[in-house]
Amino acid sequence: MYDISLFLPAILTAVGGLVVMMMAAYKTDMSTVWSVSSAFVVAAMAFAVRDLLGDEGMLFSGMVAHGGSAAFGTVIVLMGTLFTILLSKSYLEKIGHHVAEVYSLMLLGTTGMIVLASSTDLIATFVGLETM
Repeated sequence: MYDISLFLPAILTAVGGLVVMMMAAYKTDMSTVWSVSSAFVVAAMAFAVRDLLGDEGMLFSGMVAHGGSAAFGTVIVLMGTLFTILLSKSYLEKIGHHVAEVYSLMLLGTTGMIVLASSTDLIATFVGLETM
């Protein structure tokens, strides 16, 4: 359970991607989808900053690192995702592709990037690459 609490940025982005996907299935308003996507990324960033300021260590039997450079990579990935979500709304509306699946793919791809940035094992690297 302790490992899961330290890996919350990736878990939050994965859960956020699934929530947004379900919102798309139920035809939720796009401004709500955009807000929920942004909220999940901001929440994940808060936990990533907590990890950045905390101790370094290993999770899941040494397959994933937390703190230090892994947390820094996670913060960078989440900042990029947040800026992409914030800037993409008007562009997607302009070209007529403002659909919820775009935000779901962004969040699920971010999960893969976080796993890739945190991995210390070849299997975890492969899982992160394939998720991304």
